Amino acid sequence: MTRWEKIKENMAGALIVNILSVVLIGLFGSVAASIPEKSEFWMTVMQGTLLVIAIASIIAALFQIYLDLIYDFICKLVVINIWFLYGMITAWRCAGESPLFGAILLLLWGLCIFLGIRYRTFVQEESFHPKTKIGKVIVSIGVLSSGAGGFGYGIGRADNEFWFAVIFVPIISCLLSLFFNSGLKQIEDQVEEAKQEAQQ
Repeated sequence: MTRWEKIKENMAGALIVNILSVVLIGLFGSVAASIPEKSEFWMTVMQGTLLVIAIASIIAALFQIYLDLIYDFICKLVVINIWFLYGMITAWRCAGESPLFGAILLLLWGLCIFLGIRYRTFVQEESFHPKTKIGKVIVSIGVLSSGAGGFGYGIGRADNEFWFAVIFVPIISCLLSLFFNSGLKQIEDQVEEAKQEAQQ
């Protein structure tokens, strides 16, 4: 790969990360800052998040991070996980911003990232037909997020028009987080296959 090709690939990687952040974080961040009522604070936080990602993506391009498939995927994964975090913030705000509910949502968000990466080999295999203890733990995340949503609705001040965000956004965010983070395993397999082909 020539130097110019490396530059193009890295800039393309940075561009993709920024497009993802603007579409996903920009959308959910705006929602989080708008319901149940407009918040200048969360709008500023969202804009600051986009700015930090833009700067970080350029730095990553300068260090040629995007030439490595695994690091390239991790960069995109960071954006996706922040997207899910803003989903949790939306549910939290709609439930009345209870500190206890916020702590539970933050714990679930971190737990999903950990399980998705730590047990990435098992996640997709065990999600629909759990056979092992790990699989049952993974599937139970959906139940936990559902319970957390109901709990948040019960202890919060959510208006009737926002009940769906309190209950269903955590469920969707948790389940999608597990799947997206477990995707790291597929990238690792691709890298390993490429290495084996190069050795033959």
